[in-house]
Amino acid sequence: MINNRVIILAAGKSMRFGEDNKIFCEVSNKPLITYCLDFFQWSFSFKEIVIVTSEEHKKKLEEIINRYSYTKISKIVLGGKERQDSVYKGLKYLGTQAISGNDRVFIHNGANPVVTTDEIDRLLEAQKVYGSAVLGRFSVDTVKLINKDNTIQKGVDRSRIFCTQTPQVSTYKKLMKAYKYLFKLPKRIVTDEAEALELVSERVKVVEASEYNCKITYKRDLVFFEYLVAQGYLY
Repeated sequence: MINNRVIILAAGKSMRFGEDNKIFCEVSNKPLITYCLDFFQWSFSFKEIVIVTSEEHKKKLEEIINRYSYTKISKIVLGGKERQDSVYKGLKYLGTQAISGNDRVFIHNGANPVVTTDEIDRLLEAQKVYGSAVLGRFSVDTVKLINKDNTIQKGVDRSRIFCTQTPQVSTYKKLMKAYKYLFKLPKRIVTDEAEALELVSERVKVVEASEYNCKITYKRDLVFFEYLVAQGYLY
């Protein structure tokens, strides 16, 4: 039985991208968000998709879901102010469904359009051993810790620097435990699931992503993705 679900985060404002919401940008006559949705819709590893978005974009997403017949999407949930609010709302919705504490939940950014079956398989293997796992990439740059005035304090061993991306996966029980604890901390903001899980001392295994797994943040990132689509490098 497949017990993997995915929460896709699509509630951001795309402020660094520019005037358009990036998830609706057309790439080869398809909205960017559909490349992400296509993968999870057709992957045999997943039984359910939940999308978290804003009130502003809900109608447009509903139109896309109907147009492309995404049958695994069970709900569009309205997100919150911060990323962590959106994740928690997605988790709370799953809690109203037939889900056990040991079922796995993946959290994925809607602006990460190039995820592969191999990456999912390796995340699942790591999660089985360590309890939680995140996709990302080791730093290839020289890394410096800086002072408040932007002067260098010291160098950091880049072999220990890992830049996290999505998907990130853990069990429903562990994620709910982490986020419930997080919201007891005044004004604490986390930027991914790994950071939330760290707060409750959960082990998180890092899994190296493909060099093509990219997050669309700036318009220049879209150019790279358009190239990948043109070259047929997907999934």
